[in-house]
Amino acid sequence: MPDSHPIKPRVPDGSKLFPTQKEWDRFWSYVEKQANGCWSWIGARARYGVFAFRGRSTSAHRFAYRAWPTTDPIPEETPQLDHRCRNTFCVNPAHLDPVTNRENSLRGIGFSAVNARKTHCPKGHRYTPENTMPDRQRSGALRRKCRACHNAVEQARRLARGQAVGKCHACQCQTVWPTQLCADCRTARDEAKRLAREERQRARTQQRAELKASRVPRRRILDTERYHKRQAEGRCVTCGRPASGYRCQPCHDQHNANCRAQRARKRAASQ
Repeated sequence: MPDSHPIKPRVPDGSKLFPTQKEWDRFWSYVEKQANGCWSWIGARARYGVFAFRGRSTSAHRFAYRAWPTTDPIPEETPQLDHRCRNTFCVNPAHLDPVTNRENSLRGIGFSAVNARKTHCPKGHRYTPENTMPDRQRSGALRRKCRACHNAVEQARRLARGQAVGKCHACQCQTVWPTQLCADCRTARDEAKRLAREERQRARTQQRAELKASRVPRRRILDTERYHKRQAEGRCVTCGRPASGYRCQPCHDQHNANCRAQRARKRAASQ
């Protein structure tokens, strides 16, 4: 990258997005070179330098990077330009890197970038996958939390409330949970319970299938031959006692009473 800006800008054939020589000279009239290599924008400023190009306001650093003759176009997968010099008013293309939105945020000095670069909690515990747990805030934001500090706070709280703190009943490790089981043992216990529950469910399903396959369809009259035999012998088809008709008088009365009760229930249900 040369120390001075080129005399002519990049002018692709048939493109209207690149400046003319007059616009290019006007752009560099607002640039002041500094000893540290930054080309500071002294024109209109907002968060970045602002340059008026053909009736529209555009970021000065993006304009310089796009119109510089030796730089490649800004890729679509890395649409943002990060200032490696941390000077947001610098328009030197040598200090600009095309990056993604996430990478640009993590390179900065905001809260998310500063916290992402932390490797230890305020108490000095290292953020490892085993020692890191998610913590959902009331606002909905998700942050990481030190598991060792969380366990220490929980242990102190339970001791203050008079709850027992001892060793895990399964692996004999120190635990702060009132169930006296550490997280690993609770996970293994829950998994064993789940497998046993699934096995019982499969056994019940198989038993029901076997019972359904061996079951004889129910019929209103289970023994048709006995029914016709009693009718031919002049006996009651219900109780088998001698009868002059289809049923004996007690069975006939009971049958009529059942029919009347059934009709009464149907009328009550329809109302």
